[in-house]
Amino acid sequence: MNKTLLNLILATLPSDILKDLFFQNLINTIDLDFKICGKINVNEQSLEALKIIAPHLLNLFDKITNKDELLNLCFYYPDKLLFLSITKKNNNYEITLKTTNGTETKIVSFILNNQLKKIKTTTLKHELGLITDYKSAIYLYDNSYQKIKDQKHTEEISTDFANLFFIPQSLSLFFYLNFHKYYKELNKYRLFKEMELEILTRPINQEYELLEPMKISALKTKIHYLTTNEKQREKLNRIINEISKVIDKEEIVISKLLFESILKYILDFTQDMIYTSGIIITKEYVAFNHYKVTITALDIIINKSIITPKEAQELFLIGKNNQDKPHLEEFFGLSKTR
Repeated sequence: MNKTLLNLILATLPSDILKDLFFQNLINTIDLDFKICGKINVNEQSLEALKIIAPHLLNLFDKITNKDELLNLCFYYPDKLLFLSITKKNNNYEITLKTTNGTETKIVSFILNNQLKKIKTTTLKHELGLITDYKSAIYLYDNSYQKIKDQKHTEEISTDFANLFFIPQSLSLFFYLNFHKYYKELNKYRLFKEMELEILTRPINQEYELLEPMKISALKTKIHYLTTNEKQREKLNRIINEISKVIDKEEIVISKLLFESILKYILDFTQDMIYTSGIIITKEYVAFNHYKVTITALDIIINKSIITPKEAQELFLIGKNNQDKPHLEEFFGLSKTR
């Protein structure tokens, strides 16, 4: 079944890709005991053909909306995930095959055109949220797969490294060549910049995705149950104590992203780095308190504003998935029983 499905997926691709020797070998590395994550995205023409040729498999496919994309899929296995994406830009076919098992990620990027073939391999090793090893190589071949000599790809490799770790291009080659000496510091900087970027680019519907109402004491107990050492408990107590100094209501509604960031920090998934923001809302008799909370490893800033029940309900409606939570609806006075 999976072999037939994979062949059907490949049939949606242009012949220039299918007849390429490296691409054929790359596809042969895909294990056939996969299950599908989500939908397999193919172009509209292929989707129309599938409606006639294989209507029983149509529920596995969806139409690509980006005109440059030709294929986008994700397979999962008992021990790994596999991603395959293919695009066409400026007469170049760009093929990326990525596999990850939680401790190691391998990425093969392949660019194919009428003049040459470019293959880039990148391997990353992971441990507790850290990238502990990073290796990259680039090879150029002509159309007969004769290797092009005198290749110098240092600049591209250092650019990729600079983009991954958010460091200046001028420093990237040094840190790439000395990665094992500086990987902890590089990872801390990367994590901080990723946190900063997440705040800057966060959609508002995620900003107001809220958890069910809970008591602050229950929040502390939930996280405390997951801690394993005194250092984690100290981080937990610092955050909860600072929040409790400003927020005097026992029952709160907290944004999902803020809760998740606090949890990752306390449980040591972020190398003692935290830079996050989020929302906490409490209820008065005739109004709601809206708290904008910003947390770093050194400071916690909480800004309070008072909003009307109508304004609170409008914020509730913005949030992604909020309407699937009956206790949350009741908190905002939107329960279907009312």
